[in-house]
Formats: sequence, structure tokens, C-alpha cells
Amino acid sequence: MKKILLTMTVVIIAIFMCTGCMSKKLEYDPNLGYDLNNVKNKDVTFNVYHSNTKDHTWELVTSFQCDPKPGHYNDVKIEGKKNKVIAVLSDNTYTESEDGKSASYDGVDLSTYEYVVKGFDGVDPGYVTFDVKDEEGEQFVRLYPITNSGEVSYYEEISLDKPYETDEKIIDNILITIVMK
Repeated sequence: MKKILLTMTVVIIAIFMCTGCMSKKLEYDPNLGYDLNNVKNKDVTFNVYHSNTKDHTWELVTSFQCDPKPGHYNDVKIEGKKNKVIAVLSDNTYTESEDGKSASYDGVDLSTYEYVVKGFDGVDPGYVTFDVKDEEGEQFVRLYPITNSGEVSYYEEISLDKPYETDEKIIDNILITIVMK
């Protein structure tokens, strides 16, 4: 009986130790972005890539350095205009009302980058998001297929080292990543 109890105790302790070692998923608020204040690695950069339409490889378009501040959230989103895609780094905050039943949101665009996409009508067809963990390295945040058809398709296998979307149904693809060092 004592052996079984000791074995169960060791197993439970091991489970809790492994749980503590795992990287936790960063919470994302669609109104605010990511709260980067409690991440382990304070050197945070958002990268914006596009898929080269000739060889379908990912090319870095721009980078946005972030400076996490208490009470602030950061995000990079894509906006569309005729023949352009605009990447916007925002710094967002919210203030809760005294009764706690409502809040006001405020955001400031810290930096923007305009990228020419010939033939794009400017309507953002949507995007797919990825889970971001609090761990060192580069991770996918969001993928925007740039198309005029109104139909969006995503390919499951995405790698910065491999060609993406080689059947040419989409005008361009914009991939946002986050790098934590």
C-alpha cells in the first residue's frame, strides 16, 4: 500500500513539474492584441513576410520592434487599399469603468508600412490566426491570403523555409510572425 501511495505521489509531482515547464499560450484580445508584459523574453519583434509570386518563398517585408509597457497591448494587423497592403503596429490600452460593467478602448498606431500588391482591390478577405506561446524563437501569428475573389483558402503546412501556395490562386500572402529573444 505504501509503495502504491509513494508511486502515485511521484507521478503527481512529475505531472505538476512538467506542467510548469511547458510554455504557456499568450492570451490574445481581438480589441487589444497581445499583453507582452509578462513574457519571459522582453526583446519582441513582429515580422511581416509576403510570398514571392515567382518562386512562392517567404520574403521579409518589414519588422516592428515592440517595447512592452504595463497596461499596454501590441498587435500587427493588415489593412487593404487599392493596390496596397498596409501593416500597422498598434499600442492599445483599455480603461475599465468604476462599476466594472464597461470599458473604453484606445489605440495608437506606432508604425505603418505600405506594401504594393498590383491588382489588389483593397478588400481584406480574412485571415487565419495561430496560437502564440511564451517561448523563445519565431512563431506564426496571422496569415492573410490576398485575393479579389472573396474566397479564401489556407494551406495547412506553412514553413518559412518552404514554398507556399504554389497553385497561384491568390495574388499574394502576408504572414505575420512574432520573435521573442
